[in-house]
Amino acid sequence: MALMAWTGSDTALDAAARLLIERHHGRLDRQPGVAVFTGAAEALAAAVDWQQHPAATRALVVTVAELEPTSPTTAHALAAIKHLLDGAHHGDILATDVVRLLIPAPTCGTWANEFLPAGRSGGTTVHQLLWRRPDRPQPVTVVVAEDVAIIRAGIVSLLTADGMTVMSEAADYQSVLDTVRASRPRLLITDVRMHPGQGDEGLRAASILRTEQPGLAVLVLSQHVQASAAADLLTGQTSGIGTCSRNGSPPLTSSSGRQGRSPPAAPSSTR
Repeated sequence: MALMAWTGSDTALDAAARLLIERHHGRLDRQPGVAVFTGAAEALAAAVDWQQHPAATRALVVTVAELEPTSPTTAHALAAIKHLLDGAHHGDILATDVVRLLIPAPTCGTWANEFLPAGRSGGTTVHQLLWRRPDRPQPVTVVVAEDVAIIRAGIVSLLTADGMTVMSEAADYQSVLDTVRASRPRLLITDVRMHPGQGDEGLRAASILRTEQPGLAVLVLSQHVQASAAADLLTGQTSGIGTCSRNGSPPLTSSSGRQGRSPPAAPSSTR
């Protein structure tokens, strides 16, 4: 099996990283900071996708090994991986000699001419992958916040059919905050009125999250657009915010002054 390991004082992963690993047919191992893949090509592709994320701050090592919980071989392999990570820099993708032998011409990058000899890398020759960005747009990752389950399901279905990645769903004020903080999507779609108070919880959550994550785009859904509350959300922002009315009214332009494509309106609510 192929392994991908990463650096960081906190080896726990957010939802986006977990989805990335699953997308490349991998899974988290019992060992912290390690994911297991069916093959070296999948592990290498996952490593490149990981480093392409704007917030990536880790070094990655890809190798081939069998992990058995009580095996001395496992302990040796993990020690060698840790040794490599200790000397790596953020953004690096390092691979052991066996990975380069299995994939001499990777489609996601090229091998550097220089390599780290075995004597300096814990007993194995190590190669650096010079990865490149593919000519494809980054996927649009979304959290959908709506307390009416049937409407939420409809929005998720529409977004998924349009090629977006719905990372999580939320049904109340606190879960909106928790899911967006954990998954860090590119877009939050939220209703204005949510539990527990059925007031402006969706707007307030969006305002807090935009302060914490300035790059977060927000689309607010409401049967009755509340202009004053939307204005508060727009204060101090330059782009990435829009509103969409469920009653068929034209969507408001974003604060950048451009009216982009709006997603189809969800079924009308009786609220």
